Parts: sequence; C-alpha cells; structure tokens
Amino acid sequence: MPENEKQLPSDASPQKKPLFDYVNLAPDPICIMDPTGTILDVNSSFAATYGKKSHECPGANVYELLATSDMHELALHLRSMAEEVVRTGNGVAFEDVQDTKHTMYNVSLVDSCNGAVIRLFVHLQDVTHIRHTEKDNQNTRLLWEYTFDKCNLGGWIVDLQNYSVFHTLEYDRLFGYEEPVADWGLKFLFDHIVLEDRAIIENVLGETKTGLNEWNIEYRIRRKDGEIRWLWDLGEVRRDDSGKAIRLLIVTSDITARKQAEIEREQLQSQLQQAQKMELLGQLAGGIAHDFNNVLASIIGQAELLLRQYDVSHSSFGRIESIIKSAERSAGIVRQLLGFSRKQMVQSKIIELDEALNDFRQMFMTVITEKVQLQWNLEARGAFVKIDPSQLVQIITNLCINSRDAITDAGTISISTDAIHIIKSDCETGHPCRTSGDYVRISVSDTGSGMEKQLLPHIFEPFFTTKGVGKGTGLGLSMVYGIVKQNDGYIDCQTEPGKGTAFHIFLPRHHATEDENDSHIVVQTDRPDNGTILVVEDESCILEIIRTILEEDGYTVLAADNAEEAINIADKHKGRIDMLISDILLPNMNGIQLSQLLMASNPNVKVLFMSGYSSEVIGNNGVNGDDIGFISKPFTINEFLKAFAATLYPAKLCQQGRMSEV
Repeated sequence: MPENEKQLPSDASPQKKPLFDYVNLAPDPICIMDPTGTILDVNSSFAATYGKKSHECPGANVYELLATSDMHELALHLRSMAEEVVRTGNGVAFEDVQDTKHTMYNVSLVDSCNGAVIRLFVHLQDVTHIRHTEKDNQNTRLLWEYTFDKCNLGGWIVDLQNYSVFHTLEYDRLFGYEEPVADWGLKFLFDHIVLEDRAIIENVLGETKTGLNEWNIEYRIRRKDGEIRWLWDLGEVRRDDSGKAIRLLIVTSDITARKQAEIEREQLQSQLQQAQKMELLGQLAGGIAHDFNNVLASIIGQAELLLRQYDVSHSSFGRIESIIKSAERSAGIVRQLLGFSRKQMVQSKIIELDEALNDFRQMFMTVITEKVQLQWNLEARGAFVKIDPSQLVQIITNLCINSRDAITDAGTISISTDAIHIIKSDCETGHPCRTSGDYVRISVSDTGSGMEKQLLPHIFEPFFTTKGVGKGTGLGLSMVYGIVKQNDGYIDCQTEPGKGTAFHIFLPRHHATEDENDSHIVVQTDRPDNGTILVVEDESCILEIIRTILEEDGYTVLAADNAEEAINIADKHKGRIDMLISDILLPNMNGIQLSQLLMASNPNVKVLFMSGYSSEVIGNNGVNGDDIGFISKPFTINEFLKAFAATLYPAKLCQQGRMSEV
C-alpha cells in the first residue's frame, strides 16, 4: 500500500467528506465511486454531463452510465483504468477524443481500509482548448520556421542579464555555419562583425539602458569563409515592471544585394550627373571652339595672303610665319576642345608619330601633378601612322590621367614608342595584335597602385571605374579602346597590385610616300573657263579671304553673308553656279538647308561645307555623296585649295602643276 494512502480505523465506514461540498463547486465533472464502478457521490457538473440531478447519481454504475451514452469503448477503458489503480495504487489518466472534443479522464485512489480500496476519485477535464492551443502553437512554430528559412531571416534573443544569446539555425547560416553553433554569445558575435562596424552594436546596446525600445541597425559581418556581408537587425527591447531592460528580441536579414544595388544606384546617379556636367561643358567648349575657329581661320588666311607679298629673304617673312604657326598651334588646342565636346570631325592624317607626340608634349604636362615625373623615350623615329591627331591626344591624355590618379604620392609616368614587326606565329601564341604586319607601339606605364588581375576583363567597359565616387566617369579607357579599334589597332594592359600599370597600343604603321609627307604642296586646278562659285559665309573676313583666293585662280565668285541673299543670287544665276561653298551655321537657314534648295534646281552643283564644328550633321540630314565636301575651320590656303579641288574635281588633284589620279 502506498505510503501516502490514508488509513481508516477498523470501525470506520465510508461517509461523505465535508470537503466534497467544495468539490461540488468545481466546473469539471467529478465522481467518487467504489472499485466496481458504483457511484458514491458526484458534483453537479458530472450529473449535468449525463442529464441527471446530483441526488440521482449515487448508487448508479458509472460504466453502465457511459454505455447508455454510446460510449462502450470508453466504459471498458475506464473500467480497465480503475482496475489498474486498485492493483497498483497509482493514479492513471486517459484522453478520449470524440470528434473535435478532447476529454482527459483521471482516476486516482481516495482512501482504503485494511488494504481494501474503498473509494476512487474520477476527474473529467475538457482539454479541447488546450489541445487546440497546442496545435496552433505547433503550426505557428512550423510557419515561423518556414518563414525564417525561406526568407533567409535569422532570429536571436539576447538576455541582458548575462548576455547569453538564443538563436535560430537560419541565424547561424547567415554567418556561414550550416550546423547549429552551441557557444553563441556577444563575444562570438563581435568576432564576426567588421571592426569598423562594432561600435554600431556597442552604442545600441548601451542605449537600451537609457530608454531605447527599438533595435534597427545595419552593419557588416565577415562570414566563416571570410566573405563580407551586410546584415539588417530589426527588433525591440523587453523590460520588466520596473522598466529595466531584460531582453532583446531581434530578427536579422541579409541585405547585401540591396546594399550593392544602392551603391550601384548611387554610382549610376553620380555617373549621370557627371555625364550631364560633361555634356554641358561639351556644349560650352563646342561653342567657344566654333567662335575661336572662325577667328583663327581669319588670322591664318590673312597672314598667308600677307606672306605672299614678301620674299623669303624679307625680315617680315619669318615673323608672319611665326604668326601662322602660333595660330595653327592654337587651332590644335581648339581641336582638343572639340574632341572633348565630341563635335569634331574625325579627319585622319598621316603623321610622324614621335614628331606629333613632341608637339603635344607640353599639353600632356598639364594633366599631371608636380609630384609626378613624366619620362619620354621615343624610339619610333621616321615611323608614320594614319590617325586624327586629336584622337592621338585623347589616347595619351586619358592614359596619363589614369596613371596620375593611380599614383598616390610621388611617382613616374613613362611614355615610349617603338616600331615593331609582328609575324604570324606571334599572333598565334597570344600576342595582342591579331594580324601580322608592321606596327608602331605606344606604351604608357606608371609606378602607381596597379590593379587586381580579375579587373582586367572589365577596364574597357563604359562606366567601369576603380576610382571613388566623383573621381572618374569610367569613360576614359572605353574612349581609348574605341579610338584604337577605329584606327584598326590593338590595345593591351599589363598590371600588378603595388607595381603599377602599363598600356601598350599598337597602331598599323603607314609607309607614307614623299608626296603624302609634303605639307607644302601647292594645289592648282585644271578648271573650265569662267567657273562660278557661290560663297556663303557670315564672317566677313573669312568670306573675303576665300573670295581673294578663288579670284586669284580665275574663278568668278558670288559672295553672300546669309542664306536668303544666297538664294536671291542663285535665282539670278540659274544653271551658271558650278559650286556652293557654305558655312554650315548661318543665320535663319543653315548651309545644309541652303544646299538642298540649290541642288533641287541645279542637281549638278558641287558643295563644299565649312564649319568650326563637325561634318556629322551632314550625313544626318541626308546630304552625302561625291558632290559633297567638308573642311574644318581653321584651315590654311593650301588645305582649302585641296578640299576645293577634291570636291569640284573629285577624281583628280593637280599637284605642283600636274594632274594626277587620286
């Protein structure tokens, strides 16, 4: 017999305990019965469960009562439970489920006499709500775990009493751990946080003691494999009744992709602003260059006309030549402005490379700092290339700027040239040049910071830059690449972190003829008698220079300073105008529109356009063909006569008094 069983005196007899009066008030059904199932007493809730009054139940058999309620199996199970209690003296419990209702039957020993069980206590408890709550909690936990897993959310709780950390498995995964980490703590967490960001969490932890209620921070961590990731924490501080912070509840997500997108968006915004700024500067530069080109065209033309009046031995001859050279040098600067604004026409010329680079040497010096030394090693003497000189300047200038920015303190930029021959086997073994032949190599190297090898495939991509925000457009190298490819060349980059970078440009070598190299050829034309030329130019000095040049060659010149006047002149000379020479930019009507009107009535008229801008607008307006020529301002008399002859007689040029096929 269990020690805690109550022993009754031998003369004692079962009788109702006064305590049962209180049990009668219990909401759960309760029954006192003997081992055979005979009911000794019930509370009102038990009686009501079976549709009876409390006084009607004593003497009835509980098993029969259940059986009449169509619960035969439950009656058998309850009898078995009672027998087990009688046999062992230990209470037993059983949960019965009927549809959605859950009832817990508890049977326990009340007392016994002389080893014989006298009374059993039967307690019926409705646990439906408990079971539903447990199921809801289980579903909630499953949903919680699923959500955290699929959304890559980590959950963690910090006990602010001992700073222990409870965490989910997904939280471990955010840090690169596929298995649960048992020893999480703030120290373990801080070991993973990037050093510069640890103060963020330290500050927020400190603020929890002074009233902070929400945890909302972003910081970087270094994962187990060393990868840097961005995390975002959102949570709240739980406090006790006294207001003391006792716990932090936090949800963590990986926001690396979002941060990278933000950085890229900021870079794109910066690039857009930079591009807009460059466009405005380009428009300004183009406008300045256009006006300046007109001035230079007048200076060069007037000086050349003046030079014709003096013999080479005259003291003024050299001075006038100096004026012309200075104006031509200024024209070179203007070409750079037009190159910057992308409004110049690409006009390839055959140039001696070393000589051209020497001419631009002072210009390159302006793009580097005083701490950077510029070294020259030009070894391609006598080697010619065919390229627009302004493009050559763009190449070297952009590479020098890149090298300058890669040198943090003092350093050296080296510009070198040499002539090389590439054979077929070189191309097959990985040489940057894909075709064999003669090339002139231009190398720009520096002692700067260099680059990682993995960046090399991207350096020529537009907008790609390793410079900080606001320190570069990412267009310099892409512009260099485009120019090199446009001129049938190749480019190669060699770099190593901490040891600098070298760019090698290979341009096809041009084997120029003597006539091509002579820049002082005087062009004469084999022309018909009484050729009539209509010249339209709103700059009176340039108009007068062209009139003088052509009239000296025997042409009849009709001059106008605007399109309306030119139309009136053309109407008076229908069919007699052999050629229109016009500036593109004219008041009210541009030169292209003017040419279209004249060609409509005179399809055979030849057209030579002039502009301080570019010829790109010509093709865009549907005017092209062999009858259309273009010359950039400023120009020399000789350059003008070449363009004039090439347009009026497109199949022939007369050099030094001889007609020769182009």
